[in-house]
Amino acid sequence: MTACAGSRGGADFVYSLGLSLDKDGKIGDVRWDSPAFNAGLTVTNQILAVNGRQYSGDALKDAVTAAKGTTQPITLLVKDGDAYRTVNLDWHQGLRYPRLVKTGKGPGTLDALLAPRR
Repeated sequence: MTACAGSRGGADFVYSLGLSLDKDGKIGDVRWDSPAFNAGLTVTNQILAVNGRQYSGDALKDAVTAAKGTTQPITLLVKDGDAYRTVNLDWHQGLRYPRLVKTGKGPGTLDALLAPRR
């Protein structure tokens, strides 16, 4: 299972590495000022290998999990057109996912929206 796998078999690492990929490792989105952006990855790139293993969403998920709390970068073999290069991602905070946190007191607008019908 991939991190937030999409319906087409892609992988979503937007909240950790700052990118999302299709099932073949082609980058579909890179977020500004993310580890992927800072490493020079773009939507014209395709990830072929992760830490010396063939790319899969699970391989990248395992690499992000293994890098948590270490100083070792996540090493990617990237294809851009007919050129290949190695990219090191400096990310050591593990997998991250968005979550809602209530602020303030009393019922909020989301509470009203999600309340059962009467």
